[in-house]
Amino acid sequence: MQVDPERLPHWSRVAFAARCARRVQPLFAEAWPGAAPARVAAVERAIALAERSAAERRSCDGLRAAYIEAIQAAGRALIPHHYPVPLEAGEEEHDPGPAGPEAALVASFAAKVAEHAAKAADAAPGESGRPAWEAFRFARDAIEAAGQPGLVEVLEADFEAAAVSAPRRPWWRFW
Repeated sequence: MQVDPERLPHWSRVAFAARCARRVQPLFAEAWPGAAPARVAAVERAIALAERSAAERRSCDGLRAAYIEAIQAAGRALIPHHYPVPLEAGEEEHDPGPAGPEAALVASFAAKVAEHAAKAADAAPGESGRPAWEAFRFARDAIEAAGQPGLVEVLEADFEAAAVSAPRRPWWRFW
């Protein structure tokens, strides 16, 4: 089955992107159990605001700040293993990253899903397809990096359910 968020109306796209984020959020926690509370909260906030926006069918306040914080969490997950920054003599690491490079990828990808879910919620109706697609793509990447390919089928089923339940426009309104 092909996942194409463009097939969905705007708020269904946002709901699907938020669902992708919620599905991979446990992978973030498993990959980075020692994440600073601010990083965990950033991912949760981006997801929660996207979900609320979809439910209320309006962009909620705080989405831009939420997706920026999710971007920061994604980047911070990668820094220790993929872009190491040397510490100064006597300096301690105050925000250690995930345990290894694979875990760093999983955590970063999962945070990127939250980012794109919030971006979809913040986007204009005609522009939410791209961030919704990115949310799904990063969710697939997180799932693959975590070695849990069965979750992709769950996301595909979520998309199919969204496509089936999405409100349909009468055929005469297409012209």
